[in-house]
Amino acid sequence: MVRPRYRLRLLVPGIVFTVTLLLILVLTLDRIREGKRAIIGSLTETAHTQMNQLQDLLSDSLMQGEQGEAAQRLSYAALSPQVVALALVGADHRVLIASRQEWVNGDAAAIPHYDRGLADKAISLHQGTLYPGTTDHLHGYYPVTLGMRAGEIRPQHTGILFVGYDFSGQVNHLRHEAYRSAAKLGAILFLFALVLSFLLHLLITRPIDRLLGVVKEIAGGNLGARAMAPGTDEIGSLAQAFDEMAEKLARKQECLHDQNIQLEEEIAERQTAQEALQEQASQLEEEIAERQAAQEALQEQAYQLEEEIVEHRQAEDKLRIIFDAAQAGIVMLDANGVITFANQCASRLYGFEHGEMAGSRYDDHVHPDERPISDELLDRLMRGDVEAIAEKRHYLKREGGDFWGYLNAKRHLGDDGSLLAIIIVITDITELRNAQFQMGLNFQRLESLVRILQYRCDSIQGFLDYALEEALGLTASRFGFIFVYDEARREFIHTAWSRDAVKACGATGQRMPSALEEAGLWGEALRQRQPVIVNSYESPDPLKKGCPAGHIPLERFLSVPVFGGQEIAAVVCVANKAGDYDQADVLHLRVLLDSAWKICRQMKGEQEREALQKQFNQAQKMEAVGRLAGGVAHDINNKLSIIMGYADLLKLQPNPLSDNQTHYLEEMQKAANHSCEIVRQLLAFSRSDVISPRTVNINAIIADTCKGLGRLIGEDIRFEFRPAEDIWPALLDPTQIDQIIMNLAVNARDAMPDGGLFSIETGNASLDEAACQGIASARAGDYVRLSVGDTGCGMDGETLGHIFEPFFTTKEVGKGTGLGLATIFGIVSRNKGFITVHSEVGFGTTFNIFFPRMAREGTGSEPPGDERRAAPGSGTVLLVEDEEALCDLAAKMLDTLGYRAVIAKSPGEAIELCTGGDLGDIDLILTDIIMPGMNGKEMCDRIRELRPDTPALFMSGYTADVISAKGIPEASLHYLQKPFNLLKLSQMIRKAMG
Repeated sequence: MVRPRYRLRLLVPGIVFTVTLLLILVLTLDRIREGKRAIIGSLTETAHTQMNQLQDLLSDSLMQGEQGEAAQRLSYAALSPQVVALALVGADHRVLIASRQEWVNGDAAAIPHYDRGLADKAISLHQGTLYPGTTDHLHGYYPVTLGMRAGEIRPQHTGILFVGYDFSGQVNHLRHEAYRSAAKLGAILFLFALVLSFLLHLLITRPIDRLLGVVKEIAGGNLGARAMAPGTDEIGSLAQAFDEMAEKLARKQECLHDQNIQLEEEIAERQTAQEALQEQASQLEEEIAERQAAQEALQEQAYQLEEEIVEHRQAEDKLRIIFDAAQAGIVMLDANGVITFANQCASRLYGFEHGEMAGSRYDDHVHPDERPISDELLDRLMRGDVEAIAEKRHYLKREGGDFWGYLNAKRHLGDDGSLLAIIIVITDITELRNAQFQMGLNFQRLESLVRILQYRCDSIQGFLDYALEEALGLTASRFGFIFVYDEARREFIHTAWSRDAVKACGATGQRMPSALEEAGLWGEALRQRQPVIVNSYESPDPLKKGCPAGHIPLERFLSVPVFGGQEIAAVVCVANKAGDYDQADVLHLRVLLDSAWKICRQMKGEQEREALQKQFNQAQKMEAVGRLAGGVAHDINNKLSIIMGYADLLKLQPNPLSDNQTHYLEEMQKAANHSCEIVRQLLAFSRSDVISPRTVNINAIIADTCKGLGRLIGEDIRFEFRPAEDIWPALLDPTQIDQIIMNLAVNARDAMPDGGLFSIETGNASLDEAACQGIASARAGDYVRLSVGDTGCGMDGETLGHIFEPFFTTKEVGKGTGLGLATIFGIVSRNKGFITVHSEVGFGTTFNIFFPRMAREGTGSEPPGDERRAAPGSGTVLLVEDEEALCDLAAKMLDTLGYRAVIAKSPGEAIELCTGGDLGDIDLILTDIIMPGMNGKEMCDRIRELRPDTPALFMSGYTADVISAKGIPEASLHYLQKPFNLLKLSQMIRKAMG
């Protein structure tokens, strides 16, 4: 059992000593090597400087023929203690002057460490050099001019200045100092190993030996042996378990002993009954014997009493030794709460010397905040209301400071039931409590993060408000706010306010933009790019500036920046905590707000994705309706052309119509025109109509359109037009502006049945990337803004999400088609613009429409319009139409207008007519675009090869996207959209014929 003890005591210190000793040896050798390197470097620099100076001096003296002066200077230079050899040697390696006389006039090889090759090298290079020797030496060779020989123009007679340095003394001193330092460290390490061995013996091996001894005694039959090991560590717990086991064995043995005694007593009683007669006979003798026995018993009791007193004193000494060796504080109180005994551990906990606590009151050492509850519990324990106390207690130390202890108090009574003492065992739990407190902070931080991660909110603003309240609760602050920062603009926006901040500062809770240069106290976290803590606001500090009048009184505050990558994204500020702010608060806010900011970014991305999804769904709906419109537009337009054409022809008949016939004809024309308008709106929002955009001034177009708005919106609605000065030009089809204003005017009229204000406003707008965020199809740039507003019933958020969908309407059945706003959306999208809508129930709606700015100015004027009546004409028109009904109608309309119509039912037939000579001159080709076999454009190109410069007018009921798919660009032709009336046909013919 001894070997493991010595292995534990000696093995660990031995390993530590050996490893550290090797480390000291390596560091010492490295120190010697680095020191020697420094000595060589310093000596090399000094020697090189000295030799260069001596080289110049000797050359000057020898050039002037002063041999004695040269020898004297060389002798002075050789006085340096580190110079061991200094000589001037000729080119033939004969010594001319030397620090030692025996070398003069001799061969230079006699000088130690002299190398002929290095000397010749220095002469040939005309440059002095120092070379390290094999030992602690340094040798130098420096060329010296020895004078001029007869016939030399320049001195060519050169010798060598040889110098030898010995720096072994400095190196030996360095080694001595390094070894002495290593020896000191080794001695300290040896003492540390001894102390570590002693601690291992004291804390581990000795308690184990004591426990093994008790085990052996119990195994030998001594059930009264006890370990009595103090402490609550693993060894103490093992010793207590052994003591409990021994106690149980002892109780069992006593039980058996009592049973044996009872059995012997029963036997004795039987014998007594049998010997009763003999005892009566010898009663006198027994009485005498009893008296003698009584005297002997008194003597025995006196002897036992003396032994008990001695044993009691010995037990008291043992208990005192055990108490002083205990690792917990043990305090004994009397009935008045006065300390009668305190072991060494208790004295050390309270900051007293051993024995100094006796006579002091226990409650004087309790923290004032806990004295009332401590006194109450101690009184209950003394009265016997409770048998023991076990709880945490805050104590004071003698020289200041405090500590937390866990006490176990129990009262001890005498045989008469009176209170003998109160025994209190105190365990220092200060470090444990600090760890629990830190664990509580971490738990609070984790709870806040969990709540943040589990919180669900539809808006980023609501989520930031919740995150701010969590930050206030986590740091125990009274108020705070969060502002989002734009590092590029150096601007921030107050985004979230705590409720107390709104009340105390008079804040409205709205988003408040501010510049960083205007920010005082709260801007320091941005300027310093790190957290700012101020716990003494009343102290003089240049940072504490900028609070406006009426601001809440500041006691202390904390401002922490939140980074989004490398840039600051936001700053959270909290203030007026009951205690001081510290780095734990900074960590709380950083962890909480970093997570919150990431969630905000995710929410923003989700909102943007939802908006894009809605736009995509809207585009799909419009594309589907557009395909439907394009599919039916051709057939409907052809049929409407027949209806409208024959209606116009009927009105031009020479025989007048009756009133009823005229009424029926007008109603038929109204229905046809209304159907044309519906088809045109379908094609407009599906971007399938043919348009003629040009650079316009929208103020001029709107001014013309507004002339007829009074009849449209009614007398109860007041109209205002506020045009902007110097409005930018835009590339638009003027008829599209009319469509936009008319549709919005009709909606505004229906939204204001009791009257109100209908306004139109124009302006220029320059939008950056920040302004375009969250707006579908918006791009940074210059725009022409058209704002149309009303003071009607307004719309809720649910309605706003559907207003641009085809056929969506809130009007009664029969009062709206649901195509007006869809048409506007198609027009704006086709012109690469975008729309924003602001509406509030009960207050009205405003549509802001943005069109891209054009580089050059446009006049905005319309070409002069024709008269409302079809003008007659003359000439020959080649009519090419594959549908018979339309062909007959067009021929009749041309005849009515005064033109001679030559009919061809197909492109091939038209080309054959133009090839023959019977047709004569052709003034115009009026042709359908989409026909079987060949389109109208290809046909016209073939005819122009035969009849150059023949003008053409194209007509079609197909949509613009179908025409473009056939490879026919819109700008290359004069186009007449079906259906058309007689007036439109007349105007387009005159325009095509020039």
